[in-house]
Amino acid sequence: MQQYPNHVLIVEDEEEVARITGSILEKIGFSPLDVGSVEELRATIKDGNFDLKTAIIDMTLPDGDGLEAAEIIRSRYPDTPILFISGYTEASWREAFDKFPASGFIQKPYRQSELAEKLRTLLK
Repeated sequence: MQQYPNHVLIVEDEEEVARITGSILEKIGFSPLDVGSVEELRATIKDGNFDLKTAIIDMTLPDGDGLEAAEIIRSRYPDTPILFISGYTEASWREAFDKFPASGFIQKPYRQSELAEKLRTLLK
Protein backbone atom coordinates (compact mmCIF):
# COMPACT_ATOMS: atom_id res chain seq x y z
CA MET A 1 0.00 0.00 0.00
CA GLN A 2 1.42 3.37 -0.99
CA GLN A 3 1.73 6.15 1.59
CA TYR A 4 0.76 9.69 0.59
CA PRO A 5 1.60 12.23 3.35
CA ASN A 6 0.02 15.71 3.46
CA HIS A 7 -1.67 15.34 0.11
CA VAL A 8 -4.29 17.28 -1.73
CA LEU A 9 -6.14 15.06 -4.15
CA ILE A 10 -7.00 16.75 -7.45
CA VAL A 11 -9.84 15.13 -9.41
CA GLU A 12 -9.68 16.89 -12.78
CA ASP A 13 -9.85 15.48 -16.30
CA GLU A 14 -8.26 18.48 -18.03
CA GLU A 15 -4.53 17.75 -17.85
CA GLU A 16 -3.49 21.40 -18.10
CA VAL A 17 -5.81 22.46 -15.27
CA ALA A 18 -4.57 19.56 -13.11
CA ARG A 19 -0.95 20.47 -13.85
CA ILE A 20 -1.41 24.17 -13.05
CA THR A 21 -3.40 23.39 -9.90
CA GLY A 22 -0.72 20.94 -8.79
CA SER A 23 1.98 23.54 -9.37
CA ILE A 24 0.07 26.09 -7.29
CA LEU A 25 -0.39 23.57 -4.49
CA GLU A 26 3.33 22.79 -4.42
CA LYS A 27 4.14 26.51 -4.18
CA ILE A 28 1.89 26.87 -1.12
CA GLY A 29 3.24 23.80 0.64
CA PHE A 30 1.05 20.87 -0.36
CA SER A 31 1.82 17.62 -2.13
CA PRO A 32 -0.65 17.24 -5.01
CA LEU A 33 -1.83 13.94 -6.40
CA ASP A 34 -4.08 14.09 -9.43
CA VAL A 35 -6.51 11.66 -11.00
CA GLY A 36 -8.48 12.25 -14.19
CA SER A 37 -11.67 10.25 -13.70
CA VAL A 38 -14.02 8.67 -11.19
CA GLU A 39 -12.65 5.23 -12.12
CA GLU A 40 -9.06 6.35 -11.50
CA LEU A 41 -10.15 7.93 -8.21
CA ARG A 42 -11.69 4.64 -7.03
CA ALA A 43 -8.47 2.75 -7.80
CA THR A 44 -6.25 5.38 -6.18
CA ILE A 45 -8.34 5.57 -3.00
CA LYS A 46 -8.47 1.78 -2.78
CA ASP A 47 -4.70 1.35 -3.21
CA GLY A 48 -3.41 4.31 -1.21
CA ASN A 49 -3.05 5.33 2.41
CA PHE A 50 -3.48 9.08 2.46
CA ASP A 51 -2.83 11.82 4.95
CA LEU A 52 -5.47 13.62 2.93
CA LYS A 53 -5.74 17.32 3.81
CA THR A 54 -8.39 18.16 1.24
CA ALA A 55 -9.64 17.29 -2.23
CA ILE A 56 -10.15 19.60 -5.20
CA ILE A 57 -12.82 18.16 -7.48
CA ASP A 58 -14.00 19.26 -10.91
CA MET A 59 -17.79 19.10 -11.21
CA THR A 60 -17.76 17.56 -14.68
CA LEU A 61 -15.75 14.39 -15.28
CA PRO A 62 -15.73 12.01 -18.25
CA ASP A 63 -17.27 9.10 -16.33
CA GLY A 64 -19.27 10.82 -13.60
CA ASP A 65 -19.46 14.09 -11.78
CA GLY A 66 -17.88 15.88 -8.87
CA LEU A 67 -20.62 14.86 -6.47
CA GLU A 68 -19.97 11.18 -7.15
CA ALA A 69 -16.24 11.76 -6.66
CA ALA A 70 -16.93 13.57 -3.37
CA GLU A 71 -19.07 10.68 -2.16
CA ILE A 72 -16.24 8.23 -2.93
CA ILE A 73 -13.73 10.33 -1.00
CA ARG A 74 -16.05 10.96 1.93
CA SER A 75 -16.93 7.26 2.19
CA ARG A 76 -13.30 6.56 3.14
CA TYR A 77 -12.27 9.95 4.55
CA PRO A 78 -15.50 11.36 6.03
CA ASP A 79 -14.04 14.58 7.45
CA THR A 80 -12.09 15.62 4.37
CA PRO A 81 -12.84 19.19 3.28
CA ILE A 82 -13.70 19.39 -0.40
CA LEU A 83 -13.17 22.28 -2.80
CA PHE A 84 -15.33 21.93 -5.89
CA ILE A 85 -14.18 23.62 -9.11
CA SER A 86 -16.05 24.34 -12.33
CA GLY A 87 -16.13 26.61 -15.32
CA TYR A 88 -19.78 27.21 -14.44
CA THR A 89 -20.81 29.60 -11.69
CA GLU A 90 -21.33 28.53 -8.09
CA ALA A 91 -25.04 29.29 -8.41
CA SER A 92 -25.28 26.51 -11.00
CA TRP A 93 -24.22 23.97 -8.37
CA ARG A 94 -25.35 25.53 -5.07
CA GLU A 95 -28.16 23.05 -4.37
CA ALA A 96 -25.86 20.09 -4.95
CA PHE A 97 -23.22 21.48 -2.57
CA ASP A 98 -25.69 21.48 0.31
CA LYS A 99 -25.14 17.71 0.54
CA PHE A 100 -21.48 18.25 1.42
CA PRO A 101 -20.70 20.12 4.61
CA ALA A 102 -17.13 21.38 4.90
CA SER A 103 -16.96 22.18 1.22
CA GLY A 104 -16.26 25.23 -0.88
CA PHE A 105 -16.31 26.33 -4.50
CA ILE A 106 -14.03 28.23 -6.85
CA GLN A 107 -14.78 29.04 -10.47
CA LYS A 108 -12.24 28.25 -13.20
CA PRO A 109 -10.03 29.86 -14.24
CA TYR A 110 -8.62 30.89 -10.86
CA ARG A 111 -5.43 32.60 -9.76
CA GLN A 112 -2.93 31.22 -7.26
CA SER A 113 -4.01 33.76 -4.65
CA GLU A 114 -7.68 32.78 -5.02
CA LEU A 115 -6.95 29.08 -4.66
CA ALA A 116 -4.66 29.66 -1.67
CA GLU A 117 -7.30 31.79 0.09
CA LYS A 118 -10.08 29.25 -0.55
CA LEU A 119 -7.90 26.46 0.84
CA ARG A 120 -6.94 28.50 3.92
CA THR A 121 -10.61 29.16 4.62
CA LEU A 122 -11.62 25.56 4.02
CA LEU A 123 -8.87 24.11 6.22
CA LYS A 124 -9.47 26.37 9.25
